Amino acid sequence: MNNGYVSEAGGVTFNSVQETHQSLCGAVFAYNDQEIRLWSASGTYNVYVACAKDGWGSEEPQETSATVHIQAWVLCTKQFTKTHMLNMKAATAVDTVPFDTVYSLDTTLVSVQMKVLESNNEGFIFYAGGSAMIDTSSDPFGALIYAYTESEVFLWRPDSSVSHGYLVYLGGQWGGANQGQQSTFVEVTVRVIELAGSPCSESNSCTPNWASLTSTCSSTDCPIPVNIPNAQMVYTGVTNGSSTLYACAYGYTPNNNDSLVHCVDGTWTTSTMSCTVPPIVSVQTSMYVNQTIEERIKEIKKELTVDKKTTSSYTRSLISVYDPRPSSVAIGSCGVGLLCLAVLLLLLPDVINVLKYLCDKQNKDNN
Repeated sequence: MNNGYVSEAGGVTFNSVQETHQSLCGAVFAYNDQEIRLWSASGTYNVYVACAKDGWGSEEPQETSATVHIQAWVLCTKQFTKTHMLNMKAATAVDTVPFDTVYSLDTTLVSVQMKVLESNNEGFIFYAGGSAMIDTSSDPFGALIYAYTESEVFLWRPDSSVSHGYLVYLGGQWGGANQGQQSTFVEVTVRVIELAGSPCSESNSCTPNWASLTSTCSSTDCPIPVNIPNAQMVYTGVTNGSSTLYACAYGYTPNNNDSLVHCVDGTWTTSTMSCTVPPIVSVQTSMYVNQTIEERIKEIKKELTVDKKTTSSYTRSLISVYDPRPSSVAIGSCGVGLLCLAVLLLLLPDVINVLKYLCDKQNKDNN
């Protein structure tokens, strides 16, 4: 308002025609998932967008014009919602809607909404009110009044015997008869909003969804980190806030120091690091090789493989080396003697036969 105060619009109307002894004050709003509609009272006198007069206090503030501020929320909080159809012509004028549990009033908001099901404002939602200001006049009015405790909501509606009472009414001087509404049957939604908690688990984040005017839960866990070719990685987990550290394998060098990534709301931050083989320089030429780890290992194995027949140990195994120690000389001498004895034993019969043959031949020659 012009005096700096803020007066909230509502969803109920208690008077529809301005009279000499009473003013017509306030603004009415309703909304759907596409737009918000506003109604104010039309007329030439005692008509205001906000006021408190005709017996309400002594200051009697009144404004015929004001700046409209529209604020909308999709809260990421725990909510209990219960919807039912409400017919003003039902037998009882009071309904009770129980909650699913007992809520603390210190951290809980309760609202009651009415969705119009027909006519000019079909699908639009009006808020119920928390008080009634109806005198004995015959002005048409529309209202659903509610109050609540920690465990339930009480709803009051106009008595079915009142012919000029409605659950939602827009007529008379409200809106200059534009988008008028007279509803005795609406869809009522009781909503309990627990501000102290989230509707999502610890591993999920809450995201407002303006298309459906609801909130959705999405996982904040990240997938397994991606592999960087020729690099090893160590990660602390996949929950929100976790980290992954990359390091190039032996023989490879990184192109930069961008080796650390983080899990943020279900997605890993990106790394531009890559691992390549450094330049290999020879005496005659220089070349750059880009190989996989397996190819490089095979090449190194081939370069390091040595033919055992070209080794000095293999050569020495074929040569007898002189050993001057007495024990070695004695063992060698015995070995040589045993070998000679064995050869002599093998040749002795043949030697005897040869000598016998020679003796016999000489005797024959002498005779």
